[in-house]
Amino acid sequence: MTQTNQRPVIVTGGSRGIGAEIVRLLAARKIPVCFNYTSRITEAQLLAREVAKEGVQVTGVAPGGVATKLHAIAGAPERIDRLAQVTPIGRAAEAKEIAEVVIWALLDAPDYVTGTTIDVAGGL
Repeated sequence: MTQTNQRPVIVTGGSRGIGAEIVRLLAARKIPVCFNYTSRITEAQLLAREVAKEGVQVTGVAPGGVATKLHAIAGAPERIDRLAQVTPIGRAAEAKEIAEVVIWALLDAPDYVTGTTIDVAGGL
């Protein structure tokens, strides 16, 4: 990744609305940005086209089902088991697995990796 003196930023919910505008403003300031929860693969492509000539990489991360406490808090603790049944890999992701992809995209991805969304969904 092109080194800047700016810290990379992760924006959750960055595929639309306020999150998308935050991503655009950060990218315009040449701050490396990675966003997730993209609803359309083209979101990363569109933003990359806006800022690529400025040397800013844009990578979307689209996680599949993730085994977190959120499911139980939302009243559906069995959701993790249902995810495991439909995911080709046979289980939900661990939060660390999603985080590792985000860190790679922010810090280690080659400069030519931009305008793409990485599916981290266990084969879905």
